[in-house]
Amino acid sequence: MVTRPVIGSEAGSEEDATVRTLLRRLGTDTEALLRAEVALAKLEFRDLARQAALDGAKIGAAVAVAFVGILAVVAWLVLALGDLLGDSYGIAALIVGAVLILAGGLLARAGMKGLKRAGPPRATLETLQDSRQWAQQEIQQLRRGAAGAEVESRTGMPRVKGESRP
Repeated sequence: MVTRPVIGSEAGSEEDATVRTLLRRLGTDTEALLRAEVALAKLEFRDLARQAALDGAKIGAAVAVAFVGILAVVAWLVLALGDLLGDSYGIAALIVGAVLILAGGLLARAGMKGLKRAGPPRATLETLQDSRQWAQQEIQQLRRGAAGAEVESRTGMPRVKGESRP
């Protein structure tokens, strides 16, 4: 029995429409997903920047405290310690200066630890990985659907691989 070839838009129009719909939906979903990922990244980076600014302020405060401490207390401590050491003001100045520098160093170290804790935007990286896997699955499903649609030719008979459509 010879079947009449289907002509024009009758051939596979329903399957083509389904594939087009799926592709459109994939594009829309991908766009929405990317917008959400960008929004999440912005929020995460904003939080990281705010925390880094706070930690930077701690470092600045540590330097300022150490400097003001050195200026305000050095004269008095040097004089007091110098009197205790029998008028050895040079040794007194060295001791006082070392103690104040140590205090400033400890404050700076606390600020640096806070900066190191910030780390990479973990939530964004995790959701990007999930999105990548989702997109790969969607593409594989579309390929399977498109391959199934190409199996039938316009005549309704199985297609030979590499055969061009009339």
